[in-house]
Amino acid sequence: MRILFVVHQFRPEFASGTETAVFNIAKSSQRAGHHVAVLTCALGEASRWTVAPANGLWFASVDGIPVHAIPRAMITDPHALHAAEDVAAADLVRAFLADNRFDVVHLAHAMRMGSAIEAVRKEGIPYVVSLTDFFPLCHAVNLVRLDGTACDGPHGGRACAAHCPTGSEPRARFERFRRLLSDAGARIVCSDYSRRQYVRSFPDLGFETIPHGIDVLRACASLGARPPGTGLRFGFLGTIHAKKGAGMLAEAFAAAAVPGASLAFVGPVDFDPATVDAVAAVAGRCPSVTLRGPVTSDEVFAVLSRFDVLCLPSQVPETFSQVLHQAFACGVPALVSDLGAPAEIVGRHGCGWSVPFSDAGAWTQALRRLATDAEEVERARAAIPLPMRIEEEAFFLEHVYRRARRDHTAARRTGRPLP
Repeated sequence: MRILFVVHQFRPEFASGTETAVFNIAKSSQRAGHHVAVLTCALGEASRWTVAPANGLWFASVDGIPVHAIPRAMITDPHALHAAEDVAAADLVRAFLADNRFDVVHLAHAMRMGSAIEAVRKEGIPYVVSLTDFFPLCHAVNLVRLDGTACDGPHGGRACAAHCPTGSEPRARFERFRRLLSDAGARIVCSDYSRRQYVRSFPDLGFETIPHGIDVLRACASLGARPPGTGLRFGFLGTIHAKKGAGMLAEAFAAAAVPGASLAFVGPVDFDPATVDAVAAVAGRCPSVTLRGPVTSDEVFAVLSRFDVLCLPSQVPETFSQVLHQAFACGVPALVSDLGAPAEIVGRHGCGWSVPFSDAGAWTQALRRLATDAEEVERARAAIPLPMRIEEEAFFLEHVYRRARRDHTAARRTGRPLP
């Protein structure tokens, strides 16, 4: 098959959770003999891309995956608040689609890609949708209201208008995404937690749960003897950002003041300078706290294997968490916020602990308890489930692609309405 992955951002510019999931599936599909390409939006400088005069899209090759990008300047409505189409961007995409004749499109994230998806629909190509976060429900992505309280869904757009006004018409946005999801050949969520949120807003649509796969073979190859030390090694791997709870975790660890224990922060430091400064300030007065910049995807498992406990103090609900499952592949239990899918999985398996997300005192107590109870940590380690492998995810998704293509072809033959 010829498969196109559409995603809001991608390598060589970004390599976070959704981008990693798309990269993994694209590589697995490639290894299975399929022709794959990625269509994304380029947010950075043109110097990281090759401008392709033939079609106007920017281009890069990422580990053998062809990546085509719409320049950010052509996207006027990244959060899909309005109905207007970016005509120039849509025309570029339609020409690209006509030249490449894809069999199926996998929409991995719709932010900034609304005009691209409309082009896919107009070209009559079957598509499936992955729901890696809450963007179709929430223009702010995380189902948290402007006042910081949790949101239970858009309620047809009425809740958005009441709690998060933008000057647009949220009910029209809701209906556009209803149509997008309804016409998809499949709607895929990455956790049961995520599925429940979508079913609440779209009870008439079916959603399939397929967790993101982890490169277990690479994880095993990265494992080695844990470096010698006298205390427990806590670790944070991810973007150093307030929404990820990085500053709160640093302060909570410093307050725990457990001799011998350490806390390492590893991840990008250029998205929230205030939080980075807060973590750096704690590291300045507490030598057992360290702050390191981002690592490559090849280094992730080696970093995780040096942790005794992964810390996920997210301040917003997570639909999955790649790093949590990567840590599981390395045999590392997790201390997580009591929000979203991570809290559910550690509670279900006993492979970690959940703490009230905004209670710094509770985090301090939990860190202190674990740092002084090695047996509790070992019990959690023994309960870690084996995460789904990339190869398994790719196997399930290939069946989804083939089914979507088959159903689309059958609809053409019988004259039923097409997406």
